Amino acid sequence: MRILSRSVALASILIVCPIPSSFAQDSKKEPSGSITGQVTVGGRPAARVTVMLTPSDRSPLQQQMSIRATTDEEGRFTLKSVPAGSYTVSPNTPALVVGSDTSFAQPGKTVTLGDGEEVDGIDFSLVKGGVITGRVTNAEGRPLIEQRISLIRVDERGQRMPTPFFNPFMFSTDDRGVYRIYGILQGRYKVSAGDALDSGMVRIGFGGGSYPQTFHPDVTEESRAPAVEVSAGSEAAGIDIKLGRVTRTYVAIGRIVDADTGKPLANLQVGHGPVNRDQRLIGGFGWSGNRTNNNGEFRIEGLSPGRYAAFAVSTEQVDFYSEAVIFEINDSDASAIEIKTRRGSSISGTVIIEGSDDPDVLARLPKLELRASVQTEELTPPSTAPVRVNPDGSFLISGLRPGKARIFLGGIGYDAVRAFSLLRVERDGTALRDGVAVAAGENVSGVRVVIGYGTCVVRGQLRIQGGDLAPNARLMISARSLNSDGMRRGTLADARGRFSLEGLLPGEYEITVSAMSVTPSAAGVPPPPGAISNRTLAKQNVTVANGVETEVTLVIDLGARDKDGEK
Repeated sequence: MRILSRSVALASILIVCPIPSSFAQDSKKEPSGSITGQVTVGGRPAARVTVMLTPSDRSPLQQQMSIRATTDEEGRFTLKSVPAGSYTVSPNTPALVVGSDTSFAQPGKTVTLGDGEEVDGIDFSLVKGGVITGRVTNAEGRPLIEQRISLIRVDERGQRMPTPFFNPFMFSTDDRGVYRIYGILQGRYKVSAGDALDSGMVRIGFGGGSYPQTFHPDVTEESRAPAVEVSAGSEAAGIDIKLGRVTRTYVAIGRIVDADTGKPLANLQVGHGPVNRDQRLIGGFGWSGNRTNNNGEFRIEGLSPGRYAAFAVSTEQVDFYSEAVIFEINDSDASAIEIKTRRGSSISGTVIIEGSDDPDVLARLPKLELRASVQTEELTPPSTAPVRVNPDGSFLISGLRPGKARIFLGGIGYDAVRAFSLLRVERDGTALRDGVAVAAGENVSGVRVVIGYGTCVVRGQLRIQGGDLAPNARLMISARSLNSDGMRRGTLADARGRFSLEGLLPGEYEITVSAMSVTPSAAGVPPPPGAISNRTLAKQNVTVANGVETEVTLVIDLGARDKDGEK
């Protein structure tokens, strides 16, 4: 896939670092930035439209709405008291559509705001979205209820295109077998129902069979399916789908026992997911919420033929870990599956904030979370249980399998944790770069998780010359610390070429500019891991210091020749 309209070589990068200003993100300073614009529909002002602002460096499923405004009679809106940072601004109009310059193809515009900056001209011209509606039936012509519908946007050649972020709750049939998807961007779409065998999705709690994926009207191959044309405000009706014969699904039955005593374990959740031939979990995994009974017995329904792994799941800290048991469904149910749990090891210690004794910073410790992943060659169930850090900084990670545990930092709430970075994990003054070695049943104590609290900011401007970016390209700017292993920050440039990297620790960073493209996926489905590809355009080092804000300008010449002399 070509991300740029031309092959790109870097002609020049100009870094301008003026005299640092005082740090803008003073926690005691009231934010004074603002974003102003107008919303129109068909060229006329749109009144009483809600416009929302969310942090742009979070995925759509993680964003937390922070500020909103309502348009006046002239369609004007002003988002007030906005702190410096990078945001997505979008009107909340489910039936109307607007273009996107954001990651993950959600509607809206990316805006990078400086401290106290007033940005005007963030305008939205909306049009009424298109509609696709139809009916889904089985081979006998009977309506099918609660069948999920998938949309794939394609170009004139039938090749997939990035699909806008939709409301996924529209994507199923009602009690008449009828579906209606609205707010669709103008374009060409292929519409399907049923289960795709290579989707990696896990069906939870569905028995009674499944239907192979079928495209409108009754085609099982995507390449042969006709595209549905959607124009602004139009309704494509009668986009019916006739599914083939139901494919029988199967049941897996087993129990969970304690490996040491053989006693059955009650009230445990069971997870499962598809497994490839290399014995690795592929696609997704899930659990139904059903728990083992008093005899430790469980039942997994709705399984199509294939290879799976089953394991115990816990969303809280426990003192055991689960083995993953592989089983195969061919043309019959699977039974006598026995999942064993074993007494886990533990790691305890303290989280240390290096270089800060600010009470306001220390007070954020309870909002931080740790996660641990043990490296092993065996098939390992996904870890779902975070560890909260106590107010005094102490922590306990339990239920670990033997191996080397890598510790990661997370937290609750974007604003509470964005300035924290994991610097190193150490014990007895030695940095544990490869993880914490944990033997079976061992309790490893005295571990120090050292984190930094960064107040450095790099704000910048991209200058592009000698060509244009392809319409589906987004410019990603990332900062990698050359002083601290693993310290990274990333963000998108807005339509003005502005960007902001916040929460950096003092030191030297490698700033990288890349053109990012999202691999097309079905509508309503976030991009899977590995679906985002980057092409590096520029790299440059910059040094930042605490309490200051550094302005950076990068000039990228798209017309320069690359190393091979190509244009």
